[in-house]
Amino acid sequence: MNKNKDVGTLGDDKASPNEVLSHDQIKKRCSRFLTKLMINKSPKELGDYFFELVYFMSKYKGDKRLDLVITEFDEKYNSGKLEEEQD
Repeated sequence: MNKNKDVGTLGDDKASPNEVLSHDQIKKRCSRFLTKLMINKSPKELGDYFFELVYFMSKYKGDKRLDLVITEFDEKYNSGKLEEEQD
């Protein structure tokens, strides 16, 4: 595991889903995505988004890396499939 490797950001293909990443590498992958989210969303939208994210993660059963779980959540949230699953 190379700490200097460019791990990219959420939504790109720079890190394989099966690749083992350190805490700092996962944090780096998530940081830019979450920063963009905070810049582009209103406080109400952020509140809704983060509530749904925490709710999703509390019910999530799996052993995926955090960045992969956030990516999965974001895809479902933006496509409307998250609401279908919760009903």
